Amino acid sequence: MLRIVYCAGPYRHYLADGSYNRPAMEDELADERSWCEIIARAGHVPFGPLGNSVPIERALPEEDWIERDLEIIRRLRSDHDVFIVRPGAFGTADSSEGVARELCEARSVGLIVIHSSIMGVDAVKRGVLRLALDGELCESDEMAWGEPGGVA
Repeated sequence: MLRIVYCAGPYRHYLADGSYNRPAMEDELADERSWCEIIARAGHVPFGPLGNSVPIERALPEEDWIERDLEIIRRLRSDHDVFIVRPGAFGTADSSEGVARELCEARSVGLIVIHSSIMGVDAVKRGVLRLALDGELCESDEMAWGEPGGVA
């Protein structure tokens, strides 16, 4: 059975004057697309919140988008679906407030959590993500996933 894989990662970047750094934000969108492609090639259903909201982001305030993303996470199956944290185009996932909120929600509903910065992009390219999503990795393997509600 296919898993839905929620692909979280940073988005907003700012310039010194406090305005949005749009080129950096476009890089984040491209990074999410590349991770979603990897997830799809691994045989699962990717959900990229940026891909869902960025084309129409001006329709709602940022907080409303985050609340909608959290609602999607709540609707995922804790015994089956996956939450992945991609490091982001600039490796800033760990400092993203949005990612922190999404990760907290994913843990609270008991999703399997994969932290890609632990796994590394090279491991993903070697197919480790496919093994992780199929449940074929164990703790002694290259380590990419945890039990429901856990973090690798």
